[in-house]
Amino acid sequence: MGVEEQEQRRNESPGSPFWYRAGVNPAGVLALAAGFTTSALCVDTLYTGPVAALTGVDLALPVGMLVAAAVYAPPDASSRRAAQRLTAGAGRSGSRRVRLPERAVGAAD
Repeated sequence: MGVEEQEQRRNESPGSPFWYRAGVNPAGVLALAAGFTTSALCVDTLYTGPVAALTGVDLALPVGMLVAAAVYAPPDASSRRAAQRLTAGAGRSGSRRVRLPERAVGAAD
């Protein structure tokens, strides 16, 4: 991974390709909500969801993770392609480049 690519990944400014919509990735929010909802249906702890009541097994963790991954994967691939298009055009004339400050060696985080 080159230095320029590392700088681009750390760039969290509104003009960066990873800013999404006001700093929120809609695909991530949708995946989180879908995973949480399906987990709630499958949980068997203080509350017993309908799926857990039918099966007698607490499937909240695996089902929630699988649903969230399935919901997130397709939109994430398209946003990754869009980010690649934006970063590919960064070297063209007339485009704006963002330069991040260098981190000092041994600086505290």
